[in-house]
Amino acid sequence: MNADLSDKRSQEGLLSALKSVRCLRDLALTCCTKLDDSTAGEFVASLSDHVTKLKSLWLGLYNSGKQWCIELDKLLQNPASKIAKLELRFSAISDEGAIILGVAIRKSRTLKTLCLAEIDEITTFGWVALLSSVGSCSSLKELDVSDNQIGDEAAAALSNSLAINTSVEVLELGWLDIGVSGIMAIGYGLTRDVSLKKLSLQSNESINCAEWVDFFGILRNNNSALENLNLSHNEIDNEGVIAIIDTLRTTLKFLSLSHNQHITIVGLRALATLIQQPNSCLEDLTIPPGSIIDEVVVMYANALFNNSTMKVLHLDNTKSITWGWAALANVLCNKTDIESICSSNHKLQKVYSLANAPSDLVLCLELNKNEDKAEVVRQKIIKYHFLNGESNIDKFVKMELTELPHAISWVGRNNTGASLLYKLCKSIPTLFDSESKAKAAECRKRKGVGL
Repeated sequence: MNADLSDKRSQEGLLSALKSVRCLRDLALTCCTKLDDSTAGEFVASLSDHVTKLKSLWLGLYNSGKQWCIELDKLLQNPASKIAKLELRFSAISDEGAIILGVAIRKSRTLKTLCLAEIDEITTFGWVALLSSVGSCSSLKELDVSDNQIGDEAAAALSNSLAINTSVEVLELGWLDIGVSGIMAIGYGLTRDVSLKKLSLQSNESINCAEWVDFFGILRNNNSALENLNLSHNEIDNEGVIAIIDTLRTTLKFLSLSHNQHITIVGLRALATLIQQPNSCLEDLTIPPGSIIDEVVVMYANALFNNSTMKVLHLDNTKSITWGWAALANVLCNKTDIESICSSNHKLQKVYSLANAPSDLVLCLELNKNEDKAEVVRQKIIKYHFLNGESNIDKFVKMELTELPHAISWVGRNNTGASLLYKLCKSIPTLFDSESKAKAAECRKRKGVGL
Protein backbone atom coordinates (compact mmCIF):
# COMPACT_ATOMS: atom_id res chain seq x y z
CA MET A 1 0.00 0.00 0.00
CA ASN A 2 1.28 3.50 -0.91
CA ALA A 3 -0.15 6.82 0.17
CA ASP A 4 0.56 10.54 -0.21
CA LEU A 5 -0.23 12.75 2.81
CA SER A 6 0.15 16.14 1.15
CA ASP A 7 -3.29 17.57 2.07
CA LYS A 8 -5.83 17.34 4.93
CA ARG A 9 -8.40 15.44 2.95
CA SER A 10 -5.96 12.71 1.96
CA GLN A 11 -4.77 12.49 5.56
CA GLU A 12 -8.31 11.90 6.85
CA GLY A 13 -9.02 9.40 4.08
CA LEU A 14 -5.87 7.46 4.83
CA LEU A 15 -6.56 7.29 8.55
CA SER A 16 -9.98 5.86 7.79
CA ALA A 17 -8.49 3.35 5.35
CA LEU A 18 -5.87 2.21 7.85
CA LYS A 19 -8.56 1.44 10.37
CA SER A 20 -10.58 -0.65 7.94
CA VAL A 21 -7.92 -2.46 5.93
CA ARG A 22 -6.89 -5.97 6.92
CA CYS A 23 -3.70 -7.95 6.53
CA LEU A 24 -1.41 -4.96 5.83
CA ARG A 25 2.10 -6.26 5.12
CA ASP A 26 3.82 -3.43 3.20
CA LEU A 27 3.18 0.30 3.73
CA ALA A 28 4.78 3.48 2.38
CA LEU A 29 3.64 6.82 3.86
CA THR A 30 5.27 9.88 2.29
CA CYS A 31 4.55 13.59 2.71
CA CYS A 32 6.24 16.47 0.91
CA THR A 33 4.64 19.13 3.16
CA LYS A 34 5.20 19.67 6.84
CA LEU A 35 2.82 17.76 9.14
CA ASP A 36 1.91 18.89 12.62
CA ASP A 37 3.26 16.69 15.38
CA SER A 38 -0.06 15.23 16.51
CA THR A 39 -1.12 14.24 12.97
CA ALA A 40 2.20 12.54 12.28
CA GLY A 41 1.93 10.69 15.59
CA GLU A 42 -1.65 9.66 14.87
CA PHE A 43 -0.68 8.04 11.57
CA VAL A 44 2.08 5.96 13.13
CA ALA A 45 -0.08 5.04 16.12
CA SER A 46 -2.78 3.72 13.76
CA LEU A 47 -0.34 1.07 12.56
CA SER A 48 -0.48 -0.74 15.89
CA ASP A 49 -3.56 -2.60 14.61
CA HIS A 50 -1.35 -4.17 11.92
CA VAL A 51 1.69 -4.93 14.04
CA THR A 52 1.39 -8.72 13.69
CA LYS A 53 1.31 -8.56 9.86
CA LEU A 54 3.32 -5.48 8.88
CA LYS A 55 6.79 -6.44 7.64
CA SER A 56 7.93 -3.48 5.53
CA LEU A 57 7.39 0.18 6.51
CA TRP A 58 8.53 3.36 4.76
CA LEU A 59 7.82 6.58 6.63
CA GLY A 60 8.79 9.68 4.69
CA LEU A 61 7.35 12.16 7.20
CA TYR A 62 8.43 15.77 6.97
CA ASN A 63 8.01 16.46 10.64
CA SER A 64 10.76 17.18 13.13
CA GLY A 65 8.57 16.65 16.18
CA LYS A 66 8.95 13.70 18.47
CA GLN A 67 5.43 12.25 18.70
CA TRP A 68 5.70 10.05 15.59
CA CYS A 69 9.10 8.84 16.83
CA ILE A 70 7.49 7.87 20.16
CA GLU A 71 4.76 5.94 18.36
CA LEU A 72 7.30 4.25 16.10
CA ASP A 73 9.31 3.29 19.19
CA LYS A 74 6.21 1.59 20.59
CA LEU A 75 5.59 -0.18 17.30
CA LEU A 76 9.12 -1.57 17.03
CA GLN A 77 9.27 -2.64 20.67
CA ASN A 78 5.91 -4.39 20.56
CA PRO A 79 6.63 -8.11 21.24
CA ALA A 80 4.28 -9.02 18.39
CA SER A 81 6.06 -6.76 15.87
CA LYS A 82 7.13 -8.39 12.60
CA ILE A 83 8.72 -5.31 11.00
CA ALA A 84 11.86 -6.46 9.16
CA LYS A 85 12.39 -3.44 6.89
CA LEU A 86 12.20 0.18 8.08
CA GLU A 87 12.85 3.04 5.66
CA LEU A 88 12.94 6.64 6.90
CA ARG A 89 14.26 8.21 3.69
CA PHE A 90 13.22 11.86 3.22
CA SER A 91 12.01 12.15 6.82
CA ALA A 92 12.78 15.10 9.07
CA ILE A 93 14.13 13.92 12.42
CA SER A 94 15.08 16.12 15.34
CA ASP A 95 17.93 15.16 17.67
CA GLU A 96 15.36 14.35 20.36
CA GLY A 97 13.50 12.12 17.91
CA ALA A 98 16.79 10.45 16.92
CA ILE A 99 17.45 9.49 20.54
CA ILE A 100 13.98 7.95 20.81
CA LEU A 101 14.43 6.04 17.54
CA GLY A 102 17.87 4.91 18.65
CA VAL A 103 16.33 3.19 21.67
CA ALA A 104 13.74 1.50 19.42
CA ILE A 105 16.41 0.25 16.99
CA ARG A 106 18.57 -1.01 19.84
CA LYS A 107 15.75 -3.11 21.28
CA SER A 108 14.32 -4.43 18.01
CA ARG A 109 14.78 -8.15 17.43
CA THR A 110 13.14 -8.34 13.97
CA LEU A 111 14.68 -5.42 12.08
CA LYS A 112 16.87 -6.62 9.21
CA THR A 113 16.97 -3.60 6.87
CA LEU A 114 17.28 0.02 8.04
CA CYS A 115 17.36 2.96 5.61
CA LEU A 116 18.37 6.35 7.03
CA ALA A 117 19.20 7.97 3.67
CA GLU A 118 18.56 11.66 2.96
CA ILE A 119 17.41 12.59 6.47
CA ASP A 120 16.66 16.27 7.09
CA GLU A 121 17.25 18.53 10.15
CA ILE A 122 19.21 15.98 12.22
CA THR A 123 22.60 17.15 13.54
CA THR A 124 25.78 15.29 14.43
CA PHE A 125 24.45 14.77 17.97
CA GLY A 126 21.38 12.97 16.61
CA TRP A 127 23.46 10.91 14.18
CA VAL A 128 25.68 9.70 17.01
CA ALA A 129 22.59 8.55 18.90
CA LEU A 130 21.14 6.73 15.87
CA LEU A 131 24.34 5.09 14.63
CA SER A 132 25.41 4.03 18.12
CA SER A 133 22.20 2.01 18.38
CA VAL A 134 23.09 -0.13 15.36
CA GLY A 135 25.66 -2.07 17.38
CA SER A 136 23.00 -3.51 19.68
CA CYS A 137 20.52 -4.51 16.95
CA SER A 138 21.69 -8.09 16.46
CA SER A 139 19.12 -8.86 13.73
CA LEU A 140 20.28 -6.03 11.42
CA LYS A 141 21.70 -7.13 8.04
CA GLU A 142 21.44 -4.00 5.84
CA LEU A 143 22.12 -0.35 6.72
CA ASP A 144 21.81 2.67 4.40
CA VAL A 145 23.07 6.04 5.67
CA SER A 146 23.82 7.51 2.24
CA ASP A 147 23.39 11.13 1.16
CA ASN A 148 23.82 12.67 4.62
CA GLN A 149 26.38 14.92 6.30
CA ILE A 150 26.86 12.77 9.35
CA GLY A 151 30.23 14.21 10.40
CA ASP A 152 33.39 12.45 11.55
CA GLU A 153 32.13 12.03 15.11
CA ALA A 154 29.08 10.09 13.91
CA ALA A 155 31.32 8.07 11.58
CA ALA A 156 33.31 7.04 14.66
CA ALA A 157 30.05 6.00 16.35
CA LEU A 158 29.20 3.89 13.30
CA SER A 159 32.67 2.34 13.46
CA ASN A 160 32.09 1.28 17.07
CA SER A 161 28.73 -0.24 16.10
CA LEU A 162 30.28 -2.21 13.25
CA ALA A 163 32.90 -3.55 15.65
CA ILE A 164 30.13 -4.78 17.96
CA ASN A 165 27.51 -5.89 15.45
CA THR A 166 29.37 -8.26 13.14
CA SER A 167 26.23 -9.45 11.32
CA VAL A 168 25.79 -6.46 8.95
CA GLU A 169 26.12 -7.68 5.35
CA VAL A 170 25.17 -4.57 3.31
CA LEU A 171 26.40 -1.04 4.06
CA GLU A 172 25.48 2.02 1.96
CA LEU A 173 27.74 5.01 2.75
CA GLY A 174 27.67 7.12 -0.40
CA TRP A 175 27.59 10.94 -0.48
CA LEU A 176 28.50 11.28 3.21
CA ASP A 177 30.97 14.14 2.81
CA ILE A 178 33.04 12.90 5.76
CA GLY A 179 36.69 13.74 6.35
CA VAL A 180 39.79 11.61 6.65
CA SER A 181 39.25 10.78 10.34
CA GLY A 182 35.71 9.63 9.53
CA ILE A 183 36.69 7.31 6.68
CA MET A 184 39.57 5.87 8.70
CA ALA A 185 37.26 5.24 11.65
CA ILE A 186 34.87 3.36 9.35
CA GLY A 187 37.80 1.37 8.03
CA TYR A 188 38.77 0.23 11.52
CA GLY A 189 35.15 -0.75 12.20
CA LEU A 190 35.05 -2.82 9.01
CA THR A 191 38.03 -4.87 10.12
CA ARG A 192 35.77 -6.43 12.74
CA ASP A 193 32.69 -6.95 10.55
CA VAL A 194 33.67 -10.18 8.83
CA SER A 195 30.10 -10.69 7.51
CA LEU A 196 30.07 -7.58 5.29
CA LYS A 197 29.45 -8.53 1.64
CA LYS A 198 28.39 -5.25 -0.01
CA LEU A 199 29.90 -1.81 0.61
CA SER A 200 29.03 1.41 -1.23
CA LEU A 201 31.33 4.39 -0.75
CA GLN A 202 30.57 6.31 -3.92
CA SER A 203 30.89 10.10 -4.17
CA ASN A 204 32.97 10.70 -1.05
CA GLU A 205 35.13 13.14 -2.98
CA SER A 206 36.61 14.91 0.05
CA ILE A 207 38.86 11.87 0.60
CA ASN A 208 42.04 12.28 -1.47
CA CYS A 209 44.04 9.67 -3.35
CA ALA A 210 46.56 8.97 -0.58
CA GLU A 211 43.82 8.67 2.04
CA TRP A 212 42.03 6.01 -0.03
CA VAL A 213 45.28 4.02 -0.14
CA ASP A 214 45.51 4.29 3.65
CA PHE A 215 41.87 3.22 4.01
CA PHE A 216 42.41 -0.02 2.09
CA GLY A 217 45.67 -0.51 3.91
CA ILE A 218 43.65 -0.72 7.14
CA LEU A 219 41.57 -3.55 5.63
CA ARG A 220 44.54 -5.45 4.22
CA ASN A 221 45.01 -7.87 7.09
CA ASN A 222 41.30 -8.37 7.61
CA ASN A 223 39.66 -11.74 6.96
CA SER A 224 37.19 -9.97 4.68
CA ALA A 225 34.13 -11.51 3.01
CA LEU A 226 33.50 -8.36 0.90
CA GLU A 227 32.10 -9.25 -2.54
CA ASN A 228 30.49 -6.05 -3.85
CA LEU A 229 32.34 -2.70 -3.74
CA ASN A 230 31.11 0.58 -5.27
CA LEU A 231 33.78 3.30 -5.36
CA SER A 232 32.46 5.39 -8.26
CA HIS A 233 32.92 9.18 -8.36
CA ASN A 234 35.88 9.32 -5.97
CA GLU A 235 39.52 10.45 -5.99
CA ILE A 236 41.10 7.02 -6.36
CA ASP A 237 44.32 6.68 -8.38
CA ASN A 238 46.54 3.83 -9.58
CA GLU A 239 47.98 3.20 -6.13
CA GLY A 240 44.46 2.99 -4.76
CA VAL A 241 43.56 0.36 -7.38
CA ILE A 242 46.59 -1.71 -6.41
CA ALA A 243 45.65 -1.38 -2.72
CA ILE A 244 42.13 -2.62 -3.49
CA ILE A 245 43.49 -5.62 -5.41
CA ASP A 246 45.98 -6.50 -2.67
CA THR A 247 43.21 -6.40 -0.07
CA LEU A 248 40.30 -8.07 -1.86
CA ARG A 249 41.72 -10.12 -4.73
CA THR A 250 40.20 -13.42 -3.55
CA THR A 251 36.72 -12.24 -2.50
CA LEU A 252 35.65 -9.39 -4.80
CA LYS A 253 32.91 -10.21 -7.33
CA PHE A 254 31.57 -6.73 -8.19
CA LEU A 255 33.75 -3.62 -8.45
CA SER A 256 32.82 -0.17 -9.75
CA LEU A 257 35.54 2.44 -10.27
CA SER A 258 33.53 4.60 -12.64
CA HIS A 259 34.44 8.31 -12.77
CA ASN A 260 37.72 8.01 -10.89
CA GLN A 261 39.64 10.27 -13.25
CA HIS A 262 43.06 9.68 -11.64
CA ILE A 263 43.14 6.05 -12.79
CA THR A 264 45.37 5.67 -15.86
CA ILE A 265 46.49 2.78 -18.03
CA VAL A 266 48.69 1.60 -15.14
CA GLY A 267 45.70 1.00 -12.86
CA LEU A 268 43.67 -0.54 -15.67
CA ARG A 269 46.51 -2.96 -16.41
CA ALA A 270 46.56 -3.99 -12.75
CA LEU A 271 42.82 -4.77 -12.94
CA ALA A 272 43.35 -6.76 -16.12
CA THR A 273 46.05 -8.75 -14.33
CA LEU A 274 43.57 -9.47 -11.55
CA ILE A 275 41.12 -10.93 -14.09
CA GLN A 276 43.85 -13.27 -15.32
CA GLN A 277 44.68 -14.67 -11.89
CA PRO A 278 43.30 -18.18 -11.23
CA ASN A 279 42.02 -17.24 -7.75
CA SER A 280 40.06 -14.22 -9.03
CA CYS A 281 36.28 -14.43 -8.63
CA LEU A 282 35.49 -11.05 -10.22
CA GLU A 283 32.18 -11.15 -12.14
CA ASP A 284 31.27 -7.50 -12.77
CA LEU A 285 33.74 -4.66 -13.39
CA THR A 286 33.22 -0.97 -14.20
CA ILE A 287 36.21 1.17 -15.16
CA PRO A 288 36.48 4.97 -15.73
CA PRO A 289 34.86 6.00 -19.04
CA GLY A 290 37.55 8.52 -19.96
CA SER A 291 40.13 5.76 -20.31
CA ILE A 292 38.31 3.58 -22.87
CA ILE A 293 40.41 3.30 -26.04
CA ASP A 294 41.10 0.43 -28.43
CA GLU A 295 44.28 -0.57 -26.57
CA VAL A 296 42.31 -0.91 -23.32
CA VAL A 297 39.64 -3.09 -24.92
CA VAL A 298 42.34 -5.34 -26.41
CA MET A 299 44.06 -5.55 -23.02
CA TYR A 300 40.87 -6.72 -21.33
CA ALA A 301 40.09 -9.08 -24.21
CA ASN A 302 43.45 -10.77 -23.66
CA ALA A 303 42.82 -10.93 -19.92
CA LEU A 304 39.50 -12.69 -20.54
CA PHE A 305 41.04 -15.44 -22.67
CA ASN A 306 41.27 -18.02 -19.86
CA ASN A 307 38.88 -16.32 -17.43
CA SER A 308 35.88 -18.33 -16.21
CA THR A 309 34.15 -15.85 -13.86
CA MET A 310 33.64 -12.45 -15.57
CA LYS A 311 30.03 -11.91 -16.71
CA VAL A 312 29.72 -8.12 -17.08
CA LEU A 313 32.23 -5.52 -18.23
CA HIS A 314 31.26 -1.83 -18.12
CA LEU A 315 33.21 0.11 -20.76
CA ASP A 316 31.31 3.38 -20.98
CA ASN A 317 32.13 5.97 -23.65
CA THR A 318 33.16 3.45 -26.33
CA LYS A 319 32.06 5.42 -29.38
CA SER A 320 35.62 5.61 -30.72
CA ILE A 321 36.34 1.88 -30.38
CA THR A 322 36.93 0.04 -33.68
CA TRP A 323 39.50 -2.77 -33.89
CA GLY A 324 39.28 -3.39 -30.13
CA TRP A 325 35.86 -4.96 -30.65
CA ALA A 326 37.31 -7.46 -33.12
CA ALA A 327 39.82 -8.62 -30.50
CA LEU A 328 37.06 -9.14 -27.94
CA ALA A 329 34.86 -10.97 -30.47
CA ASN A 330 37.76 -13.30 -31.25
CA VAL A 331 38.19 -14.15 -27.56
CA LEU A 332 34.49 -15.05 -27.30
CA CYS A 333 34.67 -17.20 -30.43
CA ASN A 334 38.00 -18.05 -32.05
CA LYS A 335 36.83 -19.40 -35.41
CA THR A 336 40.14 -21.03 -36.41
CA ASP A 337 38.88 -24.56 -35.78
CA ILE A 338 36.54 -26.55 -33.52
CA GLU A 339 39.15 -26.85 -30.79
CA SER A 340 39.67 -23.08 -30.75
CA ILE A 341 35.94 -22.46 -30.50
CA CYS A 342 35.70 -24.90 -27.58
CA SER A 343 38.48 -23.10 -25.70
CA SER A 344 36.98 -19.63 -26.28
CA ASN A 345 35.42 -17.56 -23.51
CA HIS A 346 31.82 -18.67 -22.89
CA LYS A 347 31.26 -16.70 -19.66
CA LEU A 348 31.17 -12.98 -20.58
CA GLN A 349 27.53 -11.99 -21.17
CA LYS A 350 27.29 -8.20 -21.19
CA VAL A 351 29.47 -5.28 -22.24
CA TYR A 352 28.36 -1.67 -21.66
CA SER A 353 28.23 0.06 -23.97
CA LEU A 354 28.49 -1.68 -27.34
CA ALA A 355 28.73 1.40 -29.52
CA ASN A 356 29.72 0.41 -33.10
CA ALA A 357 30.26 -3.19 -32.00
CA PRO A 358 30.16 -5.87 -34.76
CA SER A 359 27.19 -8.23 -34.91
CA ASP A 360 29.39 -11.27 -34.20
CA LEU A 361 30.35 -9.82 -30.81
CA VAL A 362 26.75 -8.99 -29.93
CA LEU A 363 25.62 -12.50 -30.90
CA CYS A 364 28.37 -14.24 -28.90
CA LEU A 365 27.49 -12.24 -25.79
CA GLU A 366 23.86 -13.24 -26.23
CA LEU A 367 24.79 -16.91 -26.65
CA ASN A 368 26.93 -16.79 -23.50
CA LYS A 369 23.87 -15.94 -21.39
CA ASN A 370 22.86 -19.60 -21.61
CA GLU A 371 24.02 -21.36 -18.42
CA ASP A 372 24.32 -24.64 -20.36
CA LYS A 373 27.83 -24.03 -21.67
CA ALA A 374 27.88 -27.26 -23.68
CA GLU A 375 24.94 -25.85 -25.66
CA VAL A 376 26.78 -22.51 -26.04
CA VAL A 377 29.77 -24.33 -27.55
CA ARG A 378 27.46 -26.33 -29.84
CA GLN A 379 25.75 -23.22 -31.17
CA LYS A 380 29.06 -21.43 -31.77
CA ILE A 381 30.46 -24.43 -33.66
CA ILE A 382 27.34 -24.70 -35.83
CA LYS A 383 27.17 -20.96 -36.45
CA TYR A 384 30.83 -20.20 -37.10
CA HIS A 385 32.51 -23.44 -38.14
CA PHE A 386 30.04 -25.22 -40.39
CA LEU A 387 27.52 -22.70 -41.68
CA ASN A 388 30.18 -20.13 -42.54
CA GLY A 389 32.47 -22.68 -44.15
CA GLU A 390 30.62 -25.34 -46.15
CA SER A 391 33.79 -27.29 -46.89
CA ASN A 392 33.89 -28.21 -43.20
CA ILE A 393 30.93 -30.51 -43.79
CA ASP A 394 33.53 -33.09 -44.86
CA LYS A 395 34.20 -33.73 -41.17
CA PHE A 396 30.90 -35.62 -41.06
CA VAL A 397 31.56 -37.50 -44.30
CA LYS A 398 34.83 -38.89 -42.93
CA MET A 399 33.34 -40.04 -39.62
CA GLU A 400 33.13 -43.69 -38.64
CA LEU A 401 29.68 -45.11 -39.24
CA THR A 402 29.24 -45.84 -35.54
CA GLU A 403 29.92 -42.18 -34.68
CA LEU A 404 27.74 -40.61 -37.34
CA PRO A 405 24.33 -41.17 -35.64
CA HIS A 406 25.56 -39.33 -32.56
CA ALA A 407 26.84 -36.46 -34.71
CA ILE A 408 23.53 -36.22 -36.56
CA SER A 409 21.65 -36.20 -33.26
CA TRP A 410 23.98 -33.46 -31.99
CA VAL A 411 23.34 -31.33 -35.08
CA GLY A 412 19.56 -31.78 -35.06
CA ARG A 413 18.98 -31.25 -31.36
CA ASN A 414 17.01 -28.04 -32.00
CA ASN A 415 16.33 -25.42 -34.67
CA THR A 416 19.84 -24.00 -34.36
CA GLY A 417 21.21 -26.94 -36.34
CA ALA A 418 18.38 -27.23 -38.90
CA SER A 419 20.31 -25.62 -41.75
CA LEU A 420 23.42 -27.68 -41.05
CA LEU A 421 21.37 -30.86 -40.84
CA TYR A 422 19.90 -30.11 -44.26
CA LYS A 423 23.37 -29.64 -45.76
CA LEU A 424 24.54 -32.81 -44.05
CA CYS A 425 21.68 -34.80 -45.59
CA LYS A 426 22.57 -33.43 -49.02
CA SER A 427 26.26 -34.26 -48.55
CA ILE A 428 25.69 -37.89 -47.46
CA PRO A 429 22.64 -39.05 -49.44
CA THR A 430 23.57 -42.71 -48.94
CA LEU A 431 22.37 -42.41 -45.35
CA PHE A 432 18.83 -42.12 -46.68
CA ASP A 433 19.11 -44.59 -49.57
CA SER A 434 17.54 -47.94 -48.54
CA GLU A 435 19.64 -50.02 -50.96
CA SER A 436 22.88 -48.46 -49.72
CA LYS A 437 21.86 -48.98 -46.09
CA ALA A 438 21.07 -52.66 -46.80
CA LYS A 439 24.48 -53.18 -48.40
CA ALA A 440 26.18 -51.48 -45.44
CA ALA A 441 24.29 -53.68 -43.00
CA GLU A 442 25.28 -56.83 -44.89
CA CYS A 443 28.90 -55.68 -44.88
CA ARG A 444 28.87 -55.13 -41.14
CA LYS A 445 27.26 -58.56 -40.65
CA ARG A 446 30.05 -60.27 -42.55
CA LYS A 447 32.62 -58.49 -40.43
CA GLY A 448 30.85 -59.49 -37.24
CA VAL A 449 29.74 -55.95 -36.38
CA GLY A 450 26.35 -55.72 -34.59
CA LEU A 451 23.51 -53.97 -36.30
